[in-house]
Parts: sequence; structure tokens; C-alpha cells
Amino acid sequence: MFGILNIKYVFLIGSAPNISTIYKIVENQGLIPIIVTSPSQELEIKGKCTYSVFSKLDGSFYSFVLDNCNPENTLFVSLGSRWIFNKETIKIMNNNLVNFHGSRLPLDAGGGGFSWRILKKDRIDSQLVHVVNEGIDTGPIIASTTSVFPSSCKIPEDFEKFHRGKFEIFFKGFLIDLKNGVKFTLMDQVDYIGCYNPRLKTDINGWINWAWDGEGIVDFINAFDNPYNGASTTINEEIVKLKKCQLHGGEQSMHPFSAGIISRKHKGFVVVSTGGRYSIIIESVINENGFNIVNELKVGDRFYTRIKEIYESLTTRVNFGPNDQV
Repeated sequence: MFGILNIKYVFLIGSAPNISTIYKIVENQGLIPIIVTSPSQELEIKGKCTYSVFSKLDGSFYSFVLDNCNPENTLFVSLGSRWIFNKETIKIMNNNLVNFHGSRLPLDAGGGGFSWRILKKDRIDSQLVHVVNEGIDTGPIIASTTSVFPSSCKIPEDFEKFHRGKFEIFFKGFLIDLKNGVKFTLMDQVDYIGCYNPRLKTDINGWINWAWDGEGIVDFINAFDNPYNGASTTINEEIVKLKKCQLHGGEQSMHPFSAGIISRKHKGFVVVSTGGRYSIIIESVINENGFNIVNELKVGDRFYTRIKEIYESLTTRVNFGPNDQV
């Protein structure tokens, strides 16, 4: 069972784009919010809320916890935290440490946010809170709910906006239940199904492989669209970022050798051949100076990605620690 008798404090560890809203939700429930973040996440909070910064979860952090709250009546929340919590840290928090995970577990453990969801065509939103143990997203599930993403969700910021609204409702409801003395029955995660998604960094992992079919390329470009920099490739010996892409079936089929070639140009967009039956439409081609050069491109120009970049994107494991800037 999971419950907190006479909950008084909510200790938020990490950060989130809607941290100020989360802070107010806690305050509006008559609880005391405390925020601790890492150096790499401080900029997201600065000017929004009162917070403290720690590079390590060491003795100084433990003293801070004990000086500012009573762990027995405190909910500790890992909020996009960059730390891996060890047994000692979890014990200091009286085993009241939880994590709100943005997708279904154990199907989607790990990071990568909505980029992986777009690549997998996962259209089910999940609000889930689980107990944090020494593993990564492996602790028992406390509560969860699901809903369907609207068909209008195409790129990460669309999914994030929808998910954020659902999260705020779920988070508030969870706090109300804890205040009312609800004790949740824990559900252990099974270990014979599931998938771990490693973290992604756009500039490293976001290189387009033009050997894919049109559907795969569109999903990939969308997965690194706003709020990220865009999927990378090269044209006319210049590295560019692609955004605002969609599948297009209005052209004749081409041989896979034509993949990446601009077959048609219109004001504001180009039509690009792929290795499959469909072409793609691209509206945003951002150069290294941040300008959209789609109208400067010519029919017959080819997008391409060198084997070197593709190899590095596949073989580089990205990790974001408390001192690493994303």
C-alpha cells in the first residue's frame, strides 16, 4: 500500500516546463512546496519559483531535506530528475519518493519523451505515478489513467501540450486523495514485457537516413520538430534542419536511387522523393544561420546524410546528468 498520513509537504526534485503551475497546485491544496533542482535544469525554473540547487544527492542534500521537512508526512516527487536515486537516498525520503511517468509502463521505460512515441505511432496518452526504487522506471505502480491523443497531435510540442493538461488534472487528484487519507494498492510491474527507450539528443541522434521509406522519414522529422531543433541532413554541402513535413502520394513512384531528390518545387514547399512509394512535402529547411531556405532550393537538388553522421547517431548513447546541459 502507498499513502502518507497527514501530508504536509511536497518536495519536487528536478524540473518541468509547467513547474510554476505545479507549484501553485501544491499551494492551492494547502501543502508546502519545496523545489530542488540540478545545475543543468536551473534555467527552466529561474524567475518562476523559489528553489535550491544541488550538484549531488549527498550529505548536504540529506541535511537540507531533514532541515526543511518531516519525511514521514512529505511526498517526494521526481520531476524529470537527472539523478538516479540510490537506496540510501530513498530511505532518507522515508520511501515516499514517486515518479510521474509520461507513458505506459513497463511498455515505455526510459527517456526520449514524445519523440519515441511519434516514431512508434503510439497514440495513447498515459498518466502514471509509481514508487521509485533503485531501477529506472521499475517501481510498483500506484495509480494510472489513459486517454487518446487528438488526431491534431503531430509533433512533440502538440503531444506535450495535451499531456501537460492531463498531467495537471491527474497530479491534483493524486494530492487530494493523499490529503483524504487514501491508501493505494500497489501493482508490481511484470518483467516479461516492456521496452526501454534511451534518451535522445536532437543534434546527435536526429540525422535522417534517406534509405528509409517516406513514412519512416516523415515520422522521424516530426519526432524532432518543435520544441526541438529539427532533424538534420545536408543539401548543397550545407547542414540543414528539416521541420513541417508530411507524407505525399500525389507523385509518380520513383526508384529508391532518387531518394532525397527535390522532384517538384512550389512557393513555400518542396516535394522530395523517397525510397518508397510515397514522396514527402517539406515546408521548413533551416540553415545554420537559422533561416528557412526552402524557397532558395532548386528542382534536382538532393538531400543526403553521410554515413559518418548516421553511424554516430546510431552508436552514440546520450546521458543527461545533473550538470549536463541538454
